Amino acid sequence: TYMYYAAGTYNQDVSGQQHIKRASIPFGLATIGNSQADTQVEVAKIYDQFTDTNGTNITAHTISPTNVPATAWTALGTVASRTGTIQSNKFNLHGAGGLTSPYSLESGVSEATFHAVINLAANADGGILLRSSDANNGWYLDVAKGYVASIILYKDQANSFTAASTAASYTINSGTDYTVDVYASHQFIQMYISGTPGPFISYGLATFNQTATQAGLFTGGSATGTNVFSNFKVSVP
Repeated sequence: TYMYYAAGTYNQDVSGQQHIKRASIPFGLATIGNSQADTQVEVAKIYDQFTDTNGTNITAHTISPTNVPATAWTALGTVASRTGTIQSNKFNLHGAGGLTSPYSLESGVSEATFHAVINLAANADGGILLRSSDANNGWYLDVAKGYVASIILYKDQANSFTAASTAASYTINSGTDYTVDVYASHQFIQMYISGTPGPFISYGLATFNQTATQAGLFTGGSATGTNVFSNFKVSVP
């Protein structure tokens, strides 16, 4: 039996470890009331608050406060138009282009909770990369401003993007912080946003790249504004 998690509460201890308490439920059940409820505590393997000097390139930034796999941010593929820097202790990623501009790290895990706070520029999109093995293969949870379909889970296989799952209509405003959580377990991927009852994405056929362990953040869209990311975490039970 595969177990999954419903939206829960964040707790942080003094060491910077991120603990996420969730009621675990068999994947696919409509309500927690139908579940065999218990409590899961997730511990951060990676937690980056992007604390650094303004203007620091993300590839020169030291991940903190938690970096269990001793990993670092790297440009995944061609990102010349997408320079990523630290500003006001947040990750700023800007430029023009499509879904080809991620910065990634080696998380060491594929079954995890992937978390970030996302603030989009006007008519831009961006989100969380997970289960990636290289620049041409992975999963992208894309949150968009100015598009009809505002939340989409993309499968990138051999550099060919397919919309695997599209969320119901959800209004995304530019310049607003949205807390995004993506849960990956076996072939299941779910996504919640800003504590709103969901999930907004619930996909059960994610067998592609199921054990790939690169994760990260990306930006896209045609706008030349800046997307801002904060509090990136990868946590496991």
